[in-house]
Formats: sequence, structure tokens, C-alpha cells
Amino acid sequence: EVEQRLRPQKDRELLESLRAELKAKYSVVIDTLLAKRINLNELAKNDEIEDLFVVTSPQKELNMRVKELMVDFSKLSPQEQIYYSRGGGPMAILEQKLIQELFKIDGKALGYERYFEENEDYQMLRRNTILRRVYEILVIEDIQVTNEEIAQRYELEKDNYSTPAHRSIQVLFFEDNKTAKKAWSKFKKAHKKNKDKDIEKIINKYSTKPDKSIYENQYDNGLVTGLVQDPDFSKRIWDNPVGYLSPVFTAANGDIVFFRTLSETPKSYRPAVEVEPRIMKAIKQDKERVKQEQVKEDLYVEFNMKIYPERVQLTLSAEQLFEYADNAARNRNYKDATVFFDQIIKTYANGVDDYKAMFMKAFLTAEEIKDTDTALQLFKEFLTRFPEGDLHESARFMIDSLEGNLDGFEEFEDFEEEE
Repeated sequence: EVEQRLRPQKDRELLESLRAELKAKYSVVIDTLLAKRINLNELAKNDEIEDLFVVTSPQKELNMRVKELMVDFSKLSPQEQIYYSRGGGPMAILEQKLIQELFKIDGKALGYERYFEENEDYQMLRRNTILRRVYEILVIEDIQVTNEEIAQRYELEKDNYSTPAHRSIQVLFFEDNKTAKKAWSKFKKAHKKNKDKDIEKIINKYSTKPDKSIYENQYDNGLVTGLVQDPDFSKRIWDNPVGYLSPVFTAANGDIVFFRTLSETPKSYRPAVEVEPRIMKAIKQDKERVKQEQVKEDLYVEFNMKIYPERVQLTLSAEQLFEYADNAARNRNYKDATVFFDQIIKTYANGVDDYKAMFMKAFLTAEEIKDTDTALQLFKEFLTRFPEGDLHESARFMIDSLEGNLDGFEEFEDFEEEE
């Protein structure tokens, strides 16, 4: 336990000592005054200083301009940008980049590279780093998100950043209806005249739970917070105005009660500026997926690539293929998911696995790929190929829905999870 507490501190001390040693070894000079002038909140204001060196050294690889720091900063996630903007600022980014470069240069100088030439883990890491950089160049670096796009997405998804309206109620509890009605009659008079002291006396005298009468945070969701799951009770709270006094009734848990509605807090929204990083990230991810597909198609054409899935020798079980199909669908790679379903249909024609796979392929085509004609054809082929089965009613429902005979697919929202 002592070691666990002291190790992080010792690690920091060793890192700082090594940092100072390497800076001295390579005669690194940091222009701290220039670093303080860097504006992380408005990058455009750094135009006048972007070509100035904020780090200099006889070792040319260590020389660092302001614009290089800005490029690194722009690649960070919105959350990381906020962390640096509100925390260590430009110096924190500079020190992070500098120590990495110092380690790299000193490692080369000491000949450490030779230890990695045949190291498989290092080669894999190197390969992944190169591929990641290629991906950044081809896909990520050209993606821009405008303020207008953020504002539009905020308006479209405003409810995702809201707190629903909620109410506060006062409830009285009783052992029998006779006592409840007697208390209600007295309570009604005091309530009408806003006599809070009389109301308090009635609660203390008649309610079986005088210390528990106020229940806050009541949402319009069928649940009476702090009491019971009771759609009827919840409906009474929300179908009537603030100040409403209910009649005596029996709650879902058997309690004999009546209540009054004290107050309502209206629905509120988190400010756009507060959720802007989250919205920007979501838009970037959407654009990244589109750009990735576009780049992939362009590269297929450029290098005349063609995939021959039928030539792949299948060594996976049906269970594994279903898992791969599910993962592909969750990652929005719907075409890949249908390929896995096709492999199951072709290889595991046992009336069980191919039966489920054929239905899931049709369902995915309808729900996610949105190809109505193909989905209809697949569902009809499914019913023809398998005259009987547990999924027939669902398939017929989907056909009716796709042909416009029903309103939608609400009953199937959780189908994949249930399966």
C-alpha cells in the first residue's frame, strides 16, 4: 500500500529529473514569454506569431514553431482541448511534445533502435502508428465542423440536453378510508384558504407518515418517485394543474392516500456552449464515417481491388459468425454484417442457423440499410424457403409494414437484443 502511494510521486520526480537532464544535454531553450502569448481559445489570433520558434536547440529536430503546437492542439479531442485551455495551457502542450522528442532523439543517439529491429511488439506498434497517421491524412485532417452545423445539431437534438419538467407533491397516508375522508374534508378547507399551519396539524394528527409527506422530483413517467410504480397515480399528478387536491384513492402498493400538487419546475435545457464539445465530436464522427467509406471506395478503384468472399475458406462456427455480424451492425458496417449472414445461410443450412440468419439479413436490410424493395424480396424468400417457424409472424408483420399496411416497426426495436 505504501509502495502504491509513493510510486506515482517517485515516477514524477524521476521524469522531471530526466527532463531537466535532457534539456541541458541538448541545450534546449524555451521562449516562455512567447508561449504565454499563444491563444488556445482563438487559434486565429496566433497568426502573427505562428512562424516564431518557441523552442530552439542545436539539435534541429527539437526546434519547434508556434504553428506546430497549434497543429497538435487542433488534433486533440474537444475534452482534451478544454483540459489544456483551462489547465496548463500552451506550456503543458509544449512540455508534453518536447519530452517525447527528447526521448526519441536520445534513444537514437544511444543506439536503442537496434533492440527493436526484430521485436514483434515494436514492429506491430510501428505499423499501427504508420497506419493511424495515414488514416489521419486521408480521412480526419480534412474534416471541418462549422459553428452553423453545431447550432443546427443542437436545435435538432435539443431534447437530448434537457432536464424534463418535474413536480413536487404532498401526500397523506391512512389505514382506512373513513379516516382518510375525514382528514380530506378538513384538509380541503385549509388548502383552499392556504392555511399551512392547519395543514401541518392535520398531517400530524391523521397521516400515518407525518414525517414523510413531501415528495419531490415527480416526472411524467408512470413512477411516483420515492413511493411506487403507479401509472394512475402519476397521471393524476400530471393531468391536473399545480395546486390540485386529489380525492382519496388507493395507490398501486395498497396505500390509502390523497395528495396535493405543490409546485412545478419547467423543462430546462443545458446551454449550447456547455454541450458544444459533445456535439462537435458527434458531427466529426458522422463525417468521419462518410469520409472513410468514400476513401475506401476511391482506393479500391485506384488500386483495382476486388473482394472475393466466396474464395474464403470458412473456419468459423455459426455462433462466431453471428457475433461478427452483430458487431459489424453495431459499428454501422451493415454491408459486412450481411456478408456474415450470407456465409451462415450458405454454410450452415441446418434449418436453425440459416433460418435465423436469413430473417436477420432481411430485417437489417429493412431497418438499417433502408432498401425496401430488397427487404421485401428477402422476407418473401424467407417465407417461401421456410414454410413454418417462430419468426413467420414477425416476417409477415414486416412485409405488411414495408408495403405500407402498418404504421411502422415499433414492435421490433429490441428484436436483435431479444434474439
